Amino acid sequence: MKLCESVNPVEAYEGRGIYVMPRILSDGRVPMTASQLMNYRISQSQSFPAWKDNWFFVSDLVAYSREDDGKAKFVLTVDKNGKVTDNGRTVLGMISPRERLSSGAVELGDRYDSLNGVEVAISNLGKTNNYMTRDEILGNKVWKILARHPDEVPAEFAEDPALLGEYISWVESQTGNKNNMAVYVDSLGKSPKLRAWYVSRLDGRSDANGRGYLVNDLGRFVGIAPEAPNARVLRPTLEQSLSIVNQNLEGLELSIK
Repeated sequence: MKLCESVNPVEAYEGRGIYVMPRILSDGRVPMTASQLMNYRISQSQSFPAWKDNWFFVSDLVAYSREDDGKAKFVLTVDKNGKVTDNGRTVLGMISPRERLSSGAVELGDRYDSLNGVEVAISNLGKTNNYMTRDEILGNKVWKILARHPDEVPAEFAEDPALLGEYISWVESQTGNKNNMAVYVDSLGKSPKLRAWYVSRLDGRSDANGRGYLVNDLGRFVGIAPEAPNARVLRPTLEQSLSIVNQNLEGLELSIK
């Protein structure tokens, strides 16, 4: 699977998540976040279609409480500078064959309360199980957190507030559909559990799914080398834009007839 031009700054790790995640961390790579995936898809899919033709697990995790608590925690493991946090390394370390699993999820037991994350009542997550319009996606709690909107996540994780809107536009341009990006969350059980979010490929309209199995043989995470260039879509400032215009106008003769 070709995801980049140069030598392995971005590498797909395929197979069961409980075996893949320890490999990514031992290789010194950073597991890709949902916001990084959005940026890679926007900026790289034309050159490398694998970005849009495949689904990917991401390093943004979701911990589900007991059913009588009715809550979920979004555990962001990589900060806005692309570094795995101390808390993130601890929680990513739970994605391991040493852990006890149930239905493809890590059993948390009494560890749920000690996890650092953005906790939200399941009833407040927004629309689920159906494709959404642009406005519905922009207001959806799950997508806003995965896109690292500053209104929804702590400052150390907050990124570009315009990313989600740009990604919605890109998905619409690819699917030719105005309804996309459904959200699926797992049902709550008698004991807390941990899963990783995954984002579907474009023929699945880029759904966000929080009920994937970490023992799926067809699992796929991406490990990013620490020295890899940032995938963010960069916008020129007004000053930069005017400079570009002026450079292109130099030497241009205008005549009025």
